[in-house]
Amino acid sequence: MYAFTENEVKNMMRELLKRSSFKMWRKRVQGRATKHKLKVSYKTTRFQ
Repeated sequence: MYAFTENEVKNMMRELLKRSSFKMWRKRVQGRATKHKLKVSYKTTRFQ
């Protein structure tokens, strides 16, 4: 579905951002739920 894996994105961000910016980005996105998950009114079973 997406062009990059999670590890590829982390590596790109590590190269593109300053060290402190990368740390802030990782803190912000770590453990983040799927976008718009709360907007779905029915229960889905992901990864089946």
